[in-house]
Amino acid sequence: MNTLTDSIIVQKAKRSRISEIDFNNLEFGKHLSDHMLLVEYDKGQWLSPAVVPYADMTITPANLALHYGQSVFEGLKAYRNKDGNISIFRALKHHQRLLKSLERMCMPAIPEELFIQGLQALLEVDAAWVPGTKGASLYIRPLVFAGWELRYRTNISSSS
Repeated sequence: MNTLTDSIIVQKAKRSRISEIDFNNLEFGKHLSDHMLLVEYDKGQWLSPAVVPYADMTITPANLALHYGQSVFEGLKAYRNKDGNISIFRALKHHQRLLKSLERMCMPAIPEELFIQGLQALLEVDAAWVPGTKGASLYIRPLVFAGWELRYRTNISSSS
């Protein structure tokens, strides 16, 4: 059985920056992981989810987020359980809150399956970025902004 995760394209970074991180002295929002999830919206549907190397994104000066503030964000935490497995704190609740914000901003809803499986695909690639230190987590920032095309971008920073 194919799942959405199977169809998410993964392009791994050529060089990881993880060796630059001191997981015993994390500062919130200072370190960004090696990858991000991008999904484009066109003609009424979300298309081609891809985990790609973290990089700058080029946007047009006509981007609606710049002109009208038409953007929405959410914040989640991924952490390691006692057994070492990775969990996301209240992922479904965060998805529901993101949907409410998208509706308020007249932006298209992100399907639950795409949201959850996109997070899972991203965490599979960047699992080493989820700290094992008690009380530490990997902060995940889904960001949706309106432009000539809508993009769903997940920036990730480690935080303690």
